[in-house]
Amino acid sequence: MGLVDKLTELDKAIWQKYETVTQYCNKEYGWNKYNLTRSMDSAMVASLLVGGTYDLSFGVRDNNSDGITLGAIMLLSALYAGHKFKDQQHYREKKEDRLLESTGAGLTPRFSALRPIAAAWSVVLSSFGFYHKSPSSFLASIGVATIFAISGTYFIDQIMTPPKKKKTIPQTIKEKITGNVAVPQLELVKPTKYQSIDEVVE
Repeated sequence: MGLVDKLTELDKAIWQKYETVTQYCNKEYGWNKYNLTRSMDSAMVASLLVGGTYDLSFGVRDNNSDGITLGAIMLLSALYAGHKFKDQQHYREKKEDRLLESTGAGLTPRFSALRPIAAAWSVVLSSFGFYHKSPSSFLASIGVATIFAISGTYFIDQIMTPPKKKKTIPQTIKEKITGNVAVPQLELVKPTKYQSIDEVVE
């Protein structure tokens, strides 16, 4: 087994960890993979906005052109990424809905040898940014934003689960405390052809 094969296997192993989260959130809250992906994208945009605002404000205060430039780059990146990712996911979700209606199977998960490498580098980058000083906020924000973006790709590559009635987190907590669990109502949709990655591989 070559390096590419090993990295692809690692990507599948990481994917399966995200599968566990996806299935839990679907069962407990009625969220599907697109809800989780959108939450990762929102976190990515938030990290860029926080870092950009921090660098820009201190750059203006200290009359530091580097801080102003880096802050502006992050703020513009946040605006662009938020808009771009939203459009891409909307298109992909509609495409998968049509596919489910016509064939009963969603989009097949995609695996890549490059994704674990990108994830590792984003962790290194964010760690370096938090540990060192200037331009720490820029590196930390970019690193954290990349981690959220990569997490979003793992969620969006999950097998589509049948939709359920969504529940809020406070509602779920209340149900667990009181023991009165409302069973989510399944919508009338065709069952997905694949229920696990093992069936996709077969």
